[in-house]
Amino acid sequence: MCIKNNFMKNNAFFLKTIKKPLAKAKNLKLPSPGPYHVMVKIIYSGICGSQLKEIDGKRGHDKYIPHLLGHEGFGKVIRTGSRVKKIKKDDFVLLSWIKGKGGQEKNLKIKYNKKKINSGPITTFSNLSLISENRCFKLSNKSYQKKFIPLLGCSLPTGVGLVYKDLKPKKNKSFVVSGIGAVGIFSLLGIMFFKPRNIIVLETNIYKMKFLKKYLKNIKIISATYSKKKIIEKIKLINEGDLADYAIDCSGDIQAMNNCIDYIKNNGKFIFASHPDQNKKLQINPHELIKGKKIMGSWGGGFKIERDEKILNYFLQNVFLKSNFRKFIKCYKLNNINQAIYDIKKGKIFKALLIH
Repeated sequence: MCIKNNFMKNNAFFLKTIKKPLAKAKNLKLPSPGPYHVMVKIIYSGICGSQLKEIDGKRGHDKYIPHLLGHEGFGKVIRTGSRVKKIKKDDFVLLSWIKGKGGQEKNLKIKYNKKKINSGPITTFSNLSLISENRCFKLSNKSYQKKFIPLLGCSLPTGVGLVYKDLKPKKNKSFVVSGIGAVGIFSLLGIMFFKPRNIIVLETNIYKMKFLKKYLKNIKIISATYSKKKIIEKIKLINEGDLADYAIDCSGDIQAMNNCIDYIKNNGKFIFASHPDQNKKLQINPHELIKGKKIMGSWGGGFKIERDEKILNYFLQNVFLKSNFRKFIKCYKLNNINQAIYDIKKGKIFKALLIH
């Protein structure tokens, strides 16, 4: 049985062909909610770098094509399944790939034009979506600027969390951050909480470099197109002869990740939450680890949304929205999603939010 979406037109964008613009399903009819489903009218959503990897086929073989996308958003609950307990109709909810309390529904196959489109526990690039209970969160704070709430679903907890929760750096230390996209922005935000001695950004994109120089006066920028030897020389010049205490990779580029270990001191730490292309591997000289260097990975920044809402709220409301970092976000209408994706890939923007 399908829900008749007479109260609204449910346009949805989905991955039909690798390395092509997302296809549009006009007025996609959803099936009835399963026991742990929440039907959500999406109001805002965000585009994440991991989805760009999916679109470009850099996650390996994608057996679910065609499928819906999107894993961070904000919306209003229209209907709930029979076993959903933590939220109810008319609640406003944050949507995130990060699992919370509640049940998870099995994947869907939604009929469209005599074919089927796959859908997982959370999808947000549509006007209406069926999302598992454990990916929906009713926020206790009512003062949020709603269009920024999707940032709490991925970019902010990942970027801030990999510093604040996982790395736990000491104050007055030096950092190298490789690649500044959505997660990179919030990694910088997290670093500044610890009053660093130096922040050095490695970036290849000229648009981003100009923007960073204009709005973040307290960072140093080195072109990542230089050789590794040249970058090391520049790091030492900025850092009074020393390498960095910490390196963070947000680029997802395997060569940039391999190089990060050479930018830190012997007691330094290298952490990443970025996803390199499928089958690309880190290549580290074991002697670097023997000398005391440490490599760490971060899964979603270590945050749990329900447990950590207060600290997430602090970074969004009291840090991000009161800083120049908010200028790094650009909004697009949902129908312009492919333009937003293009602009992200070209480095013209750092993070795109979609207005539904």
